[in-house]
Amino acid sequence: METVNIGISEESLNLANVSTKIEYDKEYAKDYLKRHNYFKDRTLVRFEAVENKQIPLRVGNGVSDISGVSIDDNEYAIHLLDCYKEKEACAFRINGIPTGWIGKEGSEQVPKKQRSFKLNNDYQLVIKSIQFDYCDKRRFCDYFYESYDLVELSIQKDEEPWWRIW
Repeated sequence: METVNIGISEESLNLANVSTKIEYDKEYAKDYLKRHNYFKDRTLVRFEAVENKQIPLRVGNGVSDISGVSIDDNEYAIHLLDCYKEKEACAFRINGIPTGWIGKEGSEQVPKKQRSFKLNNDYQLVIKSIQFDYCDKRRFCDYFYESYDLVELSIQKDEEPWWRIW
């Protein structure tokens, strides 16, 4: 598995072009990237989507993981913000842009179009599994103070034509 650095300059506020249909504060997105030093210190894992590799992320009790992927020489910093147990969904920021709630694959709690997030015309981000109140398989754990949510992501080739999504 090859690793590469993002190496984003301050002039390049978009790591890769990410678009979303939800309204968001563009100034906050710029500030977010600046606060995270444009992800210069993060390491990206380069992989092909057809391998269907899992990306584990954690959130809760002081943990908020950020991971990065490189797809076709486009880099994406994926930040897991929060998970919502009742909806079986999680919220992310990708390159500073909020995704809104993305439901787990196969979940009936959210509409089908909210079960993935298009990274570009060819690839989408999908939640394969969410383990709520995870405690690292410890025998004793205080769910309120020690547990977190463990999310397994997958980057998949988008098989649905773009004109069907509208």
